[in-house]
Amino acid sequence: MDFTPGMNTATMKHYIDFSADAKLEFMLIDGGWSDRRDITKPSPAIDMPEIIRYAKSKNVGVWVWAHWTAVDRQMDEAFPLFEAVLGLEFLGEGQFTAEVYADAPDRCEPQHPSACEAGFRRRTRHAHLPGAVKVSRTRPEGNPAESCVILTHSGNSQEGFPMMRALTAVLAVWIAAGAPAATDHRPAVVLTRVPNGGIQPQAAAEPNGAVHMIYFSGDPKGGDLFYIRSTARSEKFSRPMRVNSQEGSVIALGTIRGGQIAVDGNGRVHVAWNGSNTALPRGPVNPEAGTPGSPMLYTRLNDRGTAFEPQRNVMLHSFGLDGGGTVAADAAGNVYVAWHGKGIGAAEGEAGRQVWVAESHDAGKTFAAEVPAWNQSTGACGCCGMTLFAAREGTLFALYRSATQNVHRDIYLLASKNQGKSFQGSKVDPWEINACPMSSMSFAENAGNTYAAWETGGQVLFGKVSGEAVPKLIAAPGAAKGRKHPRLAVNSRGETLLVWTEGTGWQRGGSIAWQVFDRNGDRIGDKGSAPGLPTWSFGAAATRADGTFTIFY
Repeated sequence: MDFTPGMNTATMKHYIDFSADAKLEFMLIDGGWSDRRDITKPSPAIDMPEIIRYAKSKNVGVWVWAHWTAVDRQMDEAFPLFEAVLGLEFLGEGQFTAEVYADAPDRCEPQHPSACEAGFRRRTRHAHLPGAVKVSRTRPEGNPAESCVILTHSGNSQEGFPMMRALTAVLAVWIAAGAPAATDHRPAVVLTRVPNGGIQPQAAAEPNGAVHMIYFSGDPKGGDLFYIRSTARSEKFSRPMRVNSQEGSVIALGTIRGGQIAVDGNGRVHVAWNGSNTALPRGPVNPEAGTPGSPMLYTRLNDRGTAFEPQRNVMLHSFGLDGGGTVAADAAGNVYVAWHGKGIGAAEGEAGRQVWVAESHDAGKTFAAEVPAWNQSTGACGCCGMTLFAAREGTLFALYRSATQNVHRDIYLLASKNQGKSFQGSKVDPWEINACPMSSMSFAENAGNTYAAWETGGQVLFGKVSGEAVPKLIAAPGAAKGRKHPRLAVNSRGETLLVWTEGTGWQRGGSIAWQVFDRNGDRIGDKGSAPGLPTWSFGAAATRADGTFTIFY
């Protein structure tokens, strides 16, 4: 058992899995999931939207226990919270239950044929138990629908509690008919801690909802990467598998030098990272320092998917690795590892740095020596990361921060239409600062579009990619102060989740924050945030098959 049993989300998911395996139609969340006197306040250990979403994915209905006095007192504010719950159980004299069969009015007839009636009013106080109610409603998109609500009682004196009966009926009808808030479509955003206390999560989601993830663990100066995976059928992660073949060969210090993950069209996982000071093999000799530098390391899952191959250094001719490298893989089996560094005869300082790409056209089995990605002399911000992304339509994208004249720290977008042989590029966001902001970037795609995100001047921004440009920049809501490490996820409806960090710094953690946007770039709902982001860490975002989002932090 990989969780602590109790009234918590993990235990409820375990019960849902059991119910699904046993082909049970419902499961009950008993008392303790919320404050007894305030059912709008679930226990901190209970994530009710996530439980409902997970149960729905398993075709299991959810009932919750509630005390009737709380329902009576909080009727209007509580109903919107329960619109996805299939049943409620109340405590009074005897037990009253409301069993809801959404969009299944035929369930009424075999149960209580004499009690079925169409168009039952939401606020009626004249319910009779036992009985059934056929509820007519109109969906938000305008389509009619009917549901069946079966009301039952067991125990003492039905006649002694007319209010109890009424509350049961009213609440059941509200659930079946849809609470007022149900017309506001807000994709669920679920917060999940990185397993085993890991930091710096990087996630890659498959269209079916499976998630591949790597995370860092150990001494930030020299620790390890671990790989875990969830499937389309279960959100439980697999047992951790160490990625690096040499213990302590990964660096997390500075936040932007850790592992990067990509998944090719055959489901093979590829990982790249900046080697620590003790990592082997070493990188090329840095002529400016006179000693071998840090390596740009790469590995992939073996053919059986049971372990990662021995780590390799793909940095053969360039030198001066500093900011974080990156990896991308496409559906055709092409794998790309990129970083920024210097070549022999380069100009001094960061202005002499450039982006290098090593290509593999046999799914990572072999790599050609690295070559410069672009012929423009923009420099590269030494301690900033960069990112590659292979879009499904075949374009290879790169984002990096320049260091032209050491003060123009602009974001550049590169695009290759010929499998990395050549790139076209453009400046997408300028920033003039004579310092290294230690920033990172990200890509995501869905619904036929690719999106890019980055940081400028303490604010995080994103936009839809068009060629090698981002015509419309969309900023996170609120004040631009100390925001870093943006991550993106896009669902099949074209809705985008933007995740970022706030308040982080050198050897200092902070908070995770997020905002959902519709396909036009307009905000959906309010900005969210949560404290407790560990030192040297950031968030990762993934889209599930049902369109919901998960943030790992």
